[in-house]
Parts: sequence; C-alpha cells; structure tokens
Amino acid sequence: MVPIPSLRTRPLRQRVLRPHQRVEDLFFDGDDDVATMHFGAFLNVDSPGALPVQEPIGIASMYNKPAPEKWAAAGRGITGPAAWQLRGMATSPEHRGTGAGGLLLQACLAWAREHQGSIFWCNARVGVRGFYERYGLAVHGEPYDMPGIGPHVFMWLPL
Repeated sequence: MVPIPSLRTRPLRQRVLRPHQRVEDLFFDGDDDVATMHFGAFLNVDSPGALPVQEPIGIASMYNKPAPEKWAAAGRGITGPAAWQLRGMATSPEHRGTGAGGLLLQACLAWAREHQGSIFWCNARVGVRGFYERYGLAVHGEPYDMPGIGPHVFMWLPL
C-alpha cells in the first residue's frame, strides 16, 4: 500500500463505485485536506516510496471526520475530533479475493491509530458488510439507501 494523490483514486472510484458519474466529477469533499490520506494497492511496486506508473488495483481514502450526529448512539467519541472515516474503498473486480482489500483496510486502520484516532467508521455497501465484520467493524442501525448509490449500513470500530 502506498500513499497516492486524490486524483489517482478517481478512475477506480468511477469504475467500481459510481459508474453513472464522470471521473472528473468524483472529487469527494475533503479529498485535498491536509489530514486526508489516500492509499493505492498496485500489482508490482518495485521500489519502496516510488509512485507506480500503472493504475491502482485497489484504493481507499481516510478522512479525519466525525460521524454525523445521527450516529452518535453508536459509541462514545464517534462524533468527535478523533474519528476517522473510511471512504471510497474499492478493489477492481478482476483483483478481488487477492488480499488487496484487506491490506488496504489494515493500512487505513493503522493510519487512523498513528494519527491519534479513537474511532474508525464508514458507510459500507450492504454487499461488503461481511468483509468489514471480519476486521472487527460492527454495524449500528438498520440499512439505509444512499440516493443514486444504493443500500448501505453504518459500521464502526473503536481503536
């Protein structure tokens, strides 16, 4: 897993998460904040610290962002300044099951812990709930629809 600029996340965001949108429209609020970190998974990274030329096979973004107030009952600190949101995580369909997603998630959890995070949260698509549960995240509340994107569940993990 290597840090990548937000611009490098957009093609895979579009392809996997939002095919109905244009790549140039996939800037997420907070993408360029100083505290935000974007990770990419690549097939062959030959030299540590070097930014690979090929497109990533997996992406994930971390935002130092409290959860919306409606999720406050999920746990102490979830709406506070030490909360970190995972957003825009995707693995290309042809590379699912290779472990890239798990490595990305572990890199994100480590990032949050290293930056004094006490809560890790995300809005997870219903179909990948089990993936996040394998890493200790818990569901809070009932599934809900994100307009234009589909059914999601709120998931979180105290760090």
